[in-house]
Amino acid sequence: MHKFIFLVACVLTFQSAASQELKVAYFGESFTHYGLKGGYSITLRSVDKQTKKGRSVSNALAFTPGLAIYRHAHNHVGLIIMPDVSYKRRNQKGRTFETGFSPGLFRSVLEGKVYEVNEAGELEKLTLAGRTAFMPTVFIGIGKDLSVKKGIQLSWYARLNVMKQIPYNASSLTRFAIELGIVKPLIF
Repeated sequence: MHKFIFLVACVLTFQSAASQELKVAYFGESFTHYGLKGGYSITLRSVDKQTKKGRSVSNALAFTPGLAIYRHAHNHVGLIIMPDVSYKRRNQKGRTFETGFSPGLFRSVLEGKVYEVNEAGELEKLTLAGRTAFMPTVFIGIGKDLSVKKGIQLSWYARLNVMKQIPYNASSLTRFAIELGIVKPLIF
């Protein structure tokens, strides 16, 4: 199994340089649960076509291994591993629309000191106390590719993420997060 994962990682890493991008974004449920997200986007397939009106449209399927971290003040720090799979459409003016999903993994680390009673009945300090949960995510977003009209090798995007934390106490919890970011194509 490890050999298969290594092979997939190598194939994705050695895609053509024009199909790789670096993404950095604000990520948070609100301004009180603030954080950052970063990722390395790899275009798996891209198709350019002409519409019936003669306009050019680009459709792409991408894989973006990403990592988000946010802080819920005086409560916990959240870390989410988010390998996104997305469909992105760009029109001739550079406007973009994207949608996709991520089978995320969430880990919270509680702020403050957490203690547990050990077998001897004494208090013992826990390090990195928190929870791990499955966090599947679906998202929808819009943006603008500045290289189309302005010649700037940069894009911006805004995205709404709907996440489901499983388990959350005895059930599950639906979370919403806003992502506002920039995308820089990597040219070697």
